[in-house]
Amino acid sequence: MAINNGTIVSMTIGGTEINNLTTNSMSLTMGERQTSTKDDGGFDSFLPTRVSGTASGSILFDEAATYGYEEMWDAFVAGTIADLVYTTGVSAQKEYTTSAFFTELSREDPDSDNSSVSFSLRLTGTQVKGTIS
Repeated sequence: MAINNGTIVSMTIGGTEINNLTTNSMSLTMGERQTSTKDDGGFDSFLPTRVSGTASGSILFDEAATYGYEEMWDAFVAGTIADLVYTTGVSAQKEYTTSAFFTELSREDPDSDNSSVSFSLRLTGTQVKGTIS
């Protein structure tokens, strides 16, 4: 069994890797519709409908980042939808690609500690699982 070390998992937005990630996650949810009838003997019945999802993460703030708070802020304010890739970058492993836009952006600047940024994205459109070549 090969358990991934979360350290190697990264996210790219529009082809550029998000810099200084400290944590990241992706979550998918299956919608449902109720199909219960009198024939179900008092039990609920459901069928799956649409898949929706979110991604989120935290970064350390760095003015010199190639893709950091400033780029996130610009995309957030503009409502930009961009390609999102969730990947290890390791050959033969899986990566997940979709489109996404920022729904939340929060910067924290504590006294005598690292400045950090938390963000959330809404996944939109088809989500594709591929193998890294």
